Parts: sequence; C-alpha cells; structure tokens
Amino acid sequence: MKVDLSKKAASFRVSLAKKNILKAPTLRVGAAFDESGSMAGKIGGGSLQEAFNQIMGVTIEFDDNGELDCLAFNHKCRAIGVATPANFAGFVSRHLNATGSTCYAPIVRMSTEMFFSPQRAPGIRGLLGGKVYDTSPALMMVLTDGQNDGDDNHNLDRALADAQRLPIFFHFVGVGADKRSFPTIGRIADKFPNVGEVYLPRFDMPDTEVYEQIVTDRLVDWLRKF
Repeated sequence: MKVDLSKKAASFRVSLAKKNILKAPTLRVGAAFDESGSMAGKIGGGSLQEAFNQIMGVTIEFDDNGELDCLAFNHKCRAIGVATPANFAGFVSRHLNATGSTCYAPIVRMSTEMFFSPQRAPGIRGLLGGKVYDTSPALMMVLTDGQNDGDDNHNLDRALADAQRLPIFFHFVGVGADKRSFPTIGRIADKFPNVGEVYLPRFDMPDTEVYEQIVTDRLVDWLRKF
C-alpha cells in the first residue's frame, strides 16, 4: 500500500500546533535505527519500516529538501544513506541487518561528525585550504528497543557533553517497554538539556499517537530557539 507522506507531515503539524509551534523551523533531520539482534522481527516484519515512515513525516515538515540522513547502530554505528520521498519505501529491509548488542555513544559521535564537520570552502578559498562550517540546527531521532551496554556509558556521557556546544537535539525513542526498561535514556535526559526521551509500547502505532508523544515540552523548548 502506498504511503502518503504529506498526510503524515500534516498529522505531525497538528501535534506541533497543539504546543503553539505554528511555523516549524527549518532543521536538518537525521535518524538512527537500532539493528541489534533483538530487532530482527521488527526489521523483517515491517513494524520498523512503519516507524521509519513516520520519521519521514517529521522530515518533510522540518527539512527544506525532505532528506533524512540515516544511521544504523548496534555496538557500532554506520551511515546507511539518505532517505527521500522517492526512495523511502522498503528502506529498512534494504539497509538494516539485525546483529550484535546496543551502544549509544557511536551514534552521538557519528551524528556530530555528519552534521558539523568542516567542508572545503568554495572557489579560491577552498583551493587554499579554507573550510566552512554548517551551523544550522539538527534533530537526530534515535529509535531503539533495548538498553545499551554498560561499558558504553562513559563514552556516551563524554560524547553528549561535547555535543552541547552544537545546535543538535538527540531525541531517544525507546520502543517495546516502559521507561524503567531504558534507564540510560532517562539518565542522560535528566543530565543533558539537548537530549529528549519518549517511550512507546511498539513500533507500529498510529501516526497521531506517535506524534503526540514525540512533541515533548523539551523538544518544543529547543525548537523555539530557532
């Protein structure tokens, strides 16, 4: 069945309006998708693709070119390409492979590198070694079904501390259990103002329910800066 991203974007817009965000700021949007071993059924069964489609609705509303920069993670993190309205169908099954355990620190490091690494300046300046930096804000959605490895926490805290100087918001979405099953997400959300937390019972939920949960007060406070 064909997915209408414009309807998803419209549903997300309603959730923003309920929080008095009447005009969405322009953001770069990325998403990191858990591909640890426990995700096999969600990847193969299609429920993660449904969640992916909903993130695309968020992207259409915020990103001026409708592109979603995608990462996949287990105990490592890797870039899996850019999703657009032209190629998002079946993106999950094409790019994710369920294996390994779960770490969050590599996501934070790769996200900051992806969005804020210096690029060669145009023209003569670039030929002379000049660099330019994109400082426009970025929203990184992180979808996971499990707690991270214990030895990940030190590196995670260091990575998030470093990221606080940048205009990036990490929105962690723990799926499949309640908040008590994701103590690390709760801890970093308490510690770092650029970290959000959302907990959903499953991946394949109705758009309106997901967007109502995603538009948290903390995310809204961050959006109002732009």
